[in-house]
Amino acid sequence: MSEQKDFVVYNLPGMLSRKVTQRDPVDQERWIVDDGWYKSVIERMTVLFSFYIKHGLIRDPQSLGTTATVVLRFSDFSSRGQRFIKSGASDRWLASFDRPGSKKQPHDVRYLEKQLKRIDEGARS
Repeated sequence: MSEQKDFVVYNLPGMLSRKVTQRDPVDQERWIVDDGWYKSVIERMTVLFSFYIKHGLIRDPQSLGTTATVVLRFSDFSSRGQRFIKSGASDRWLASFDRPGSKKQPHDVRYLEKQLKRIDEGARS
């Protein structure tokens, strides 16, 4: 059996170092930094990391620090957490915020809880 290669799952410093802009609502010819994007990323990732911690999906939650500084590798997740990451549930949850007209709120983690339950049930069978 081959060992799983380690890789970076989340790199918040890298993500937040990107320059994200939007048209200036006052002057459509000008582009300004989209501060709302940075705020929404921090909010969603804070909820996601809290979900991981609450459900024991991260090996050493004390090492995380603030959301903006989190770099999580695959090896930082427990075996249950690694199964969850491989399922793609977190990616689908994050992508759901980008759908046109989405009214989804970051604190609503019911989808993540449902997917985790499915993974746990699959591991038992």
